[in-house]
Amino acid sequence: MSTIGSGETVHSRRQRLSGIPRACEACRVRKIRCDRTTPCSNCLTSGIICQGSSPPSDNRSKSNKVALLEERIEVLESRLRTVEKTLTDRSTPCASSTIEHERATTFPSGATNLYEGDSAFTNELLQVSQVAQKTAHGAPGLEASFGDIRALLESSSKLENHKFSRSPALRSAPSLIPLPFAVVAAILRRIKERTPIFCYGYFLTDISHIEQLCQKIYSFTDSVTLSHVTSVLGILYFILKELVATSDQLCEEHSLDIHLKNCEQSLKSNIETYELLAVPSFESILALAFGALKAQEDAEAFISCTLISGAVNQCLTLGYHREKTYGNWRDGNAENARRLFWSIYISDKTLSLLLGRSSYLQDLDIDALYPNISTNPLRRPWDENFVMAIRIARAQGQIYDRLYSPASLKAPIEQRTQSLNELVDIMSCWRNEQTKIDPSRAAYSEIWAISRHHWDVIYYSTLTTLLRASKTPRVGTELTAQCFYSARLNLESHMSCFATWDKCGTLSGKDYANWVLHYSSFTSFVVIFLHAISAARMEDVQLLDDVVETLNNVQHTSKLSERLYKICAILAGLSRALIGLGNATIGTYDSNEDTLHFSENASQSPAFLPETLQDSLSVDMTEFLDDWEANDLGVVLANWANGDSTTLDMHWDSRC
Repeated sequence: MSTIGSGETVHSRRQRLSGIPRACEACRVRKIRCDRTTPCSNCLTSGIICQGSSPPSDNRSKSNKVALLEERIEVLESRLRTVEKTLTDRSTPCASSTIEHERATTFPSGATNLYEGDSAFTNELLQVSQVAQKTAHGAPGLEASFGDIRALLESSSKLENHKFSRSPALRSAPSLIPLPFAVVAAILRRIKERTPIFCYGYFLTDISHIEQLCQKIYSFTDSVTLSHVTSVLGILYFILKELVATSDQLCEEHSLDIHLKNCEQSLKSNIETYELLAVPSFESILALAFGALKAQEDAEAFISCTLISGAVNQCLTLGYHREKTYGNWRDGNAENARRLFWSIYISDKTLSLLLGRSSYLQDLDIDALYPNISTNPLRRPWDENFVMAIRIARAQGQIYDRLYSPASLKAPIEQRTQSLNELVDIMSCWRNEQTKIDPSRAAYSEIWAISRHHWDVIYYSTLTTLLRASKTPRVGTELTAQCFYSARLNLESHMSCFATWDKCGTLSGKDYANWVLHYSSFTSFVVIFLHAISAARMEDVQLLDDVVETLNNVQHTSKLSERLYKICAILAGLSRALIGLGNATIGTYDSNEDTLHFSENASQSPAFLPETLQDSLSVDMTEFLDDWEANDLGVVLANWANGDSTTLDMHWDSRC
């Protein structure tokens, strides 16, 4: 430090001089020497007020700044303690959390089964099993098999299966993005270099919008909502899953498999919050859509249905179903919202037919235009597929409304016949247009080719459900040659589709089960089962066995897949055993027309008496069944034959 004169430092000199009074203001203005007393002699002589001039209070200014900084530090420490406490509470929930969890998993007495309507697999299979049980009159050994099916079906629709997986206490503090910014930035750079398959899908294809959503999370300048965070979690989860499945170079650079698990956990946590369902916004709908996709991936159909219903409600609240809403859009996000709405529409209509319920979105209230089809040859086939998905979803909704809803079942025969014929024409027109799509220049052409097999499954399963509907539900049911033909093609398309997926290195058996097998009606299996035992056709039995072998490859993927495999294996074995009876008949089969007719009182036929159900199945068909599955199964198939077109997709019930 510099010194002055005899060694006094500059700092010491400033401190010494700071104690000496300064000249008063009057003397300084008049520029005369002041004796620095108060009042000074000059001011006394002049008769004016002497006003001292004090030096600027540096110490006071510094003390104010220090106090302000200390106050800010205290606020930050308080917020940090709050965050730490929240994280601690989430990782180690207190005893009250356990109590809340126990209360949350307790269900009221009374009706504890979930409702499924007239087009779903469970109820149709229940009815058909009744028919088969009584058809097996006099045959020992089949009773246990029917009991197994009955138990499998009844266990699938319990109310406790229709709930989120975690305690409310654990859902109180939603997660933020668990990925470092560097990882997210690398992912964004990667998808801009090479557009992922995810961005050729339905509801989110705009990479610039994805980038905006992610950047806002990490900007630290604007507050973000839970719905915004959750929507970004959904985006990152499905992109990460694709990058891991394709062994992208980022996997090794950033350990993406670990980030994928963290992202999945945070997404599930945030989905189970009230705010997403209560506060309508584009981000909330997007988050709910991702939640529904995740539920489908986890084989939880009723959870998916709940989230879709919440998304539908917000779409209606925000007017996404009306075209004028998009004309008033100002932020350039209109097309993204349009695609999101129609994606929700597809899920709503598909679940309507699968679960036998009226859809939440009604066509009479919708005038929004279809999404735009890109002129880019890489993207155009994917956009055309999107529009075709909307159109077949609309047809699925009409099939339920016009043929399976309670009101339609009371309609005159002429009206039902007209509805059935019109819907068959709609499906035929759809098929012709869908097969005309040219995928030769499509991005990811190999994946698009696989989707062609997927469309075969969807088309034939929907067509079989349509043709299976009775024109005269109060008189009886008739299965036509056209229905049998469609059902046979549906089962064959399932096996072809699985073989194609199995050869593809990026798609797994679990993907096939959750995105194809469980997202299309399995009515066809029951139709061929009935045809096999009524026409004594061993070719049908072999087809059933082949399908069971295919299901065996995916039964380990979920409880849902395991249950479907068990039921189909039992039915395949029953068909072989019933044909072996020789004189077993179901309904009235016309071999010339290849039609099967069930009268209103089909279940009263002597061939349907329960005494026939005794030991006919071989041990290998039943050894995999648990003791609790040995209840009376027979109720399953009989009402189906009587024309009660009740729920065929029982495997959706089993979302355990």
